[in-house]
Amino acid sequence: MKRILLASLMTLGAVSAQAEPGVMFGVSYAFGGELGLSVKMLSSDREARWVGAVGGTWYPVSNRFGAELGVGRTFEDGVVTVGWDILNSQPKIGIGYIDTDD
Repeated sequence: MKRILLASLMTLGAVSAQAEPGVMFGVSYAFGGELGLSVKMLSSDREARWVGAVGGTWYPVSNRFGAELGVGRTFEDGVVTVGWDILNSQPKIGIGYIDTDD
């Protein structure tokens, strides 16, 4: 129950932090040893910002899905995120494309 409450609070904080959210498309590496394709909602689409991230990942090798809560840093048309996969209970890192504003 505590995990569900914590995940809910982190999700609310990540998606309500900025007026203009962004969407990231990229790849993630779960520290369990698997690569996946990710789509994440970010709290901002501005360049050079710290952001909250909420998203999902599909791991094609094992045909599993994951749901992530995390943080990241945006760059010119890119983002790097670190987070926790709450479905598979493992840390992960991601990199991807986002259409950033200056």
